[in-house]
Amino acid sequence: TDQRWLAIDVDGTLAATCILRVDGATAEIDAVNVEVPFRRRGLGDALLADAVALAGAAGCDLVTLVADAEDHPRRWYAR
Repeated sequence: TDQRWLAIDVDGTLAATCILRVDGATAEIDAVNVEVPFRRRGLGDALLADAVALAGAAGCDLVTLVADAEDHPRRWYAR
């Protein structure tokens, strides 16, 4: 399993992160977090797009997203 951290830095401040795990042709996106002051700026969308692109470049044909059903971004994930 290959694990990568993806992060977005805004003006020297860590604004958003996620983990991408690749295992063969399957990838899992986990621990997506955008710090409160940086939300609603498209950073989460950018992280997910980058993670999916990296998974595709690694030859993955299935990408899953792990999320807690009670976590605050569930509506965002549902999109």
